[in-house]
Order: sequence, then structure tokens, then C-alpha cells
Amino acid sequence: MIYNALLKYGHSKFSLEILEYCVTEKCLEREQYYINILKPEYNILKIAGSSLGFKHSEETIAKISTAKKGVKHPMFGKTHLAKTITKMSEAKKGAKHPMFGKARPIGAGKLTQSIIVIDLEKNIETKYNSLSEAAIALGIRHTAISLYLKNNQKKPYKSRYNLKKYKKIYLVNKFILDIIESCNKNEIKFNNNYKKEYELTKEQKESLIGMLLADAYLEKGKPTWNARLSVDHTYPLQEAYVNSLYLLFKPLVATPPAIIERKKIREQVLYIKVFILKP
Repeated sequence: MIYNALLKYGHSKFSLEILEYCVTEKCLEREQYYINILKPEYNILKIAGSSLGFKHSEETIAKISTAKKGVKHPMFGKTHLAKTITKMSEAKKGAKHPMFGKARPIGAGKLTQSIIVIDLEKNIETKYNSLSEAAIALGIRHTAISLYLKNNQKKPYKSRYNLKKYKKIYLVNKFILDIIESCNKNEIKFNNNYKKEYELTKEQKESLIGMLLADAYLEKGKPTWNARLSVDHTYPLQEAYVNSLYLLFKPLVATPPAIIERKKIREQVLYIKVFILKP
């Protein structure tokens, strides 16, 4: 960008100045300070010492790829010794791993896809938490499973396995499921008499006030429908909180909390009827 600007406007339009002298340890800190204050137009990267925000052009990516292909790759024709592999593994185990004890940032990485594998020979159905886990169990590459699912193949894989995605819609917490099953046996009917007679408990009233002042909101599915109170939180980080709300407001909830995906972030949504909101 600077190179093109120099060619367009000429060197006389630019100058090089030293803004401040500082010790080496403070360089990044001071650089970030001036980036925040001056907001330089030609700084594509907004975080000092980080390449966050930078993207190679397609042409550059192709050149980098070509430069590392085949015999040009530093590991071409070579394999690590078993001893070396063990050392590499040990160097990243437990507390030595850079992510040890740290929670994965919200939205980071890709959401795993659970897989159902049906062994036609043994007549056994097994659920795996990810493509990689299923691939290891079957002794195949995970890309083979990915292609099988992507192409929506019906023919059994290797004439033996039927593979399909596992779609979880509601929570599978056993405690919650027990409550759902119990409620299904005595299904709540939100009829006029129920609406008229039901009164909020003290705990429900206090919780509603706090929720409305925080992250809950009213919404309507259609203009003619009654409003409902919606609460959604990141799943599974806030699962326990949403579960507690579900238990507290079960007499006003038509369906259990649902798990949905929005922009690669998995969220847990709870809808609460609000026809009984009384002063």
C-alpha cells in the first residue's frame, strides 16, 4: 500500500520521523499507543506486533503454496523418528500445552459435528462426538466421512457402515430430560382459565425484573400473537444458568430450551410466556 502511494503521490509527500525513544521492552506498548492516537491511514494492522487483520492476496497464497510443494517442501521424503514424535507429544501435554486451563474463546474454531455410525454387519449404532473421533474408530480419514456426508450418499460406506449427522435440538442433560418427560405426562394447557388463575411466585417476579433489566427481551412471532419473553445465552458456557431459568419458569414454558447456531456461535434459547405479568 505504501509502495503504491509513493509511486502515485511522490516521495516529497511523505516524511519519516521518530516519535519517541523508549526501551526495547516498551516498544510494542508505545507503538500501540500511537496507533490508537494517530490512527495512521497506511497501517493495515491495527494491533502492534500482531498480523491480525492482514490477508494475503490470492496470487501470494498461490506463490507460497507452490514454493512448498513436492521436493521444495523441507520435509519432502523425510519422516520423524518415533523418538522425535514422542518428544514433540510430551512437550505439549498437560500444563505444557499453550491452552492448558484456558477456555476456548467464544466463536473460535469450528463447531464439532456429532456422527451416528450404523454397523450393518454387527447391527450396532454408535454416536461419535466428532468426525475425527469416528474416523479414528473406523480406521479411515475424517475427510472420507466429510465427503460421504457432503455428497449425501445412501450406499453404505465400504458396504458396511451407514453414516449420518447427529442433530441435537434440545438439551440432553438427564435431569432436564426427566423433568421434560414428567411435564409431558401432565402437559400444561395455556388456556384462558390457566392464564387467569396463575400467579407469579416471589422468586419468579424478582427474576423477571432482573432479566428485563439485563439481557431478556420481549418478542412476537407474528403481529397477532401474544408477546413472549426470550432469553438466549452462549452454549455450553451458560447452560447451567439457562437450565435454572427453565426450572424456575417451567409452568410458563411451552418447550424446553433449544440449541441454535448463529454466525458459528452456538446459543441456548428459552421462551417464557408473559401473559401473567401482573403488578
